[in-house]
Amino acid sequence: MEPEKWLNYKASSRVLASGRLSNWFIDTDPFFDDIQTRDMIVDLWAKKIMNDIAPDEKGKKEVRIFGVPTGGVRWAKALWLRLRHSSLLLYEYRDKRYSENTYIVDDVLTTGSTIRELDANGEPVMCVVRRWAPGCTQLLDRGTVTSWMNVQLPIGGSK
Repeated sequence: MEPEKWLNYKASSRVLASGRLSNWFIDTDPFFDDIQTRDMIVDLWAKKIMNDIAPDEKGKKEVRIFGVPTGGVRWAKALWLRLRHSSLLLYEYRDKRYSENTYIVDDVLTTGSTIRELDANGEPVMCVVRRWAPGCTQLLDRGTVTSWMNVQLPIGGSK
């Protein structure tokens, strides 16, 4: 997969979900559209969930998966579909009610402000790309995020 398909630079900045401006834009569509890459990412997340969740006293493992609109929804659905044949008791991937075993799925995570707006309370976050920006404050603890790729790109620019 060629970088220019998922990593884009434009002379004029665009507004990111965090409200910040950047000339660099990450598009996870090529990762999702490539079946092998999508499976690799979803498998990473599924293994993490299976390792994290302990069965309750009845032997069931209850998990909620929530996809952050809009980029995280189809990734959450792919993860939900991967896990549905496991021993987990899964809830709809658009169910925003949080429980102890809620996982939030997003495509690109820069500051974490979108996750915070969801009133998340330390739930684990899974993202395709965690974007590191010099001088940009991360609102989420590094330990709560499982990312497939980490990329350092500048934030800022002119409109």
